[in-house]
Amino acid sequence: MKNNIKILLAAMALFLMSCEPIYIGGKIEDSGGGGLDHPFSTDVTVYDGRLASDSLADIVGRDPYIFWEQNQFPYFVKLTWDGPQVQVESNNERILCETQGAHVVIDLLTRDVAGVAIILQGQSNDASLKIYGRRNIKLEMNGVQLVSQRGPVINNQCKKRLFVHLNAQTVNTLEDAPIYTDDFYYLPGNDALSEDRKGCFFSEGHLVFSGRGVLRLKAKYRHGIASDATMYVRPGVTLVLDEAAKNAIHIKGDTGDDMGIHVAGGYIYAKTQADAGKCIKTDLHFMQSGGELCLNTTGHAMYESESEGLESDLADTSSPACIKADVNVHIKAGSLFCRSIGTGGKAINCDGTMLIEGGNIQAETNGADFVLIDSISGDTLSTYPHVLKADADLRVMGGQLNLAASLNSEKAAVLKSDACILVDGGNLYAYAGDDVLNAVDIHFRGGRSFLYSVNNDVLDADNQILLEDGLILANAANPFQSSMTAPLIRLDGARLLALSGSMTQLPDEESLQPFRIQRFDAHRGQHLALMQGDSCLMAYEMPFGLDDLVLLSSHPALTHDTRLFLGSSANITSSTQPWHGFYENPIWQGGRLVK
Repeated sequence: MKNNIKILLAAMALFLMSCEPIYIGGKIEDSGGGGLDHPFSTDVTVYDGRLASDSLADIVGRDPYIFWEQNQFPYFVKLTWDGPQVQVESNNERILCETQGAHVVIDLLTRDVAGVAIILQGQSNDASLKIYGRRNIKLEMNGVQLVSQRGPVINNQCKKRLFVHLNAQTVNTLEDAPIYTDDFYYLPGNDALSEDRKGCFFSEGHLVFSGRGVLRLKAKYRHGIASDATMYVRPGVTLVLDEAAKNAIHIKGDTGDDMGIHVAGGYIYAKTQADAGKCIKTDLHFMQSGGELCLNTTGHAMYESESEGLESDLADTSSPACIKADVNVHIKAGSLFCRSIGTGGKAINCDGTMLIEGGNIQAETNGADFVLIDSISGDTLSTYPHVLKADADLRVMGGQLNLAASLNSEKAAVLKSDACILVDGGNLYAYAGDDVLNAVDIHFRGGRSFLYSVNNDVLDADNQILLEDGLILANAANPFQSSMTAPLIRLDGARLLALSGSMTQLPDEESLQPFRIQRFDAHRGQHLALMQGDSCLMAYEMPFGLDDLVLLSSHPALTHDTRLFLGSSANITSSTQPWHGFYENPIWQGGRLVK
């Protein structure tokens, strides 16, 4: 096999030398309809009243840290608001309760009361609830509409779990104050400086959401839902965060639980218009194993530093993101929609590893690059509107991904990693103005990938590109760009159709699978077919037109006798629908032989 590959390599080298220069130029063929257009949108997806549709999947398990049903709450405090007043009912005299108008403080800490459920209902335009305690608490929302004129609407100072249960068919709305003032009641030794108040619904402890109701929040001061511990969302829950002065959801995370946010189900709609705002932000890990998320950011990237001057080690940029995790992102299942339209805005951004094993992900960015130049030192800080960005490895192991990077950017990639990008499963559609995939190493080991770049290379690696398995459709529509760029390109497997206007280098001679390179004129909508005798290995409808187009193709069954034909859909008979124009082993008849 290696001798055959070397023969093919020698033949390809002679072919390229006979077509001087090696950088094969060309022009876009207008008569063929030009290149593929992706329907970008600058419209923010508005909340349309959608509710969680997975309540039947909310099966009560045995974990007492997730399921309030595995805990005992024999005592209750019921709060019923009616405008400027609140009625308090309880079945335990040891529970301390303080009120001022419609503002309430429940103290379970002083007398160490355990097993308490707090029930909220009614409405008020000047109300709030603060909770002290050291045991798990159940917070039952039974149709409550509260606006605070002083600070957070709900402020939980208990570091244990707060089980937030949204009663079925209830709509609960919370809106905090744009400016926070001191509370009317503090425990001895506490004051406004010693107690965090980070958002409309703040909790020092873990948050676990359950039930079949709706919780809708508007965060006027900072964050919508905030916790200094973790957040878990069960199936059936509907969370709507229409407005956030900073982040819609901001969760610090807990190193003991090794988790920040886990969405196991439900429906979450979030939108933030803040510069550098995030729909979902965690200082640890983000995981989605079910449910639906619809996330939108419209703000722009900004410069943040604790000292002046770009030369400072503390200087940095902060960009908007639909999801931002300071460690890892893990998506196993569910549905995720992300749209970030501001300067430098990203769909998903993490400082660690991003792992996608399943789910349906639709994400796009539409902003320009953020570039800041110090007028004195000349130092530059920048951030770009990548779709999926990981500082460590980015792994696509499954799922359905429909991704598009902004055409308003000169450097936005669809998948961007400062380490390795691995594609080993799933269906990936990726459209970009610049590089589609950009990393130190790029490795394909499975799955199906349709990759399209308008103005740059499709695959760009600092070290190597390794193709071992899977289907790769790489389309570089710019006549002066290549489908793949790396110091080392190794082709050990895979079904590959790479179309471009330029071929800067050949796959390495140690590659284990044969390949062929051909040049021809083509236009958008034409079909090409690789024929092995009377059998068609694969056929493809070309998504752009180009004079002097270069086709790099490879297939496990490729030999010296493989021939390339051009034709149309009339030449193809297939029992299955094409995948982004690709046909697997169809019947091909006729067409024009490309020599």
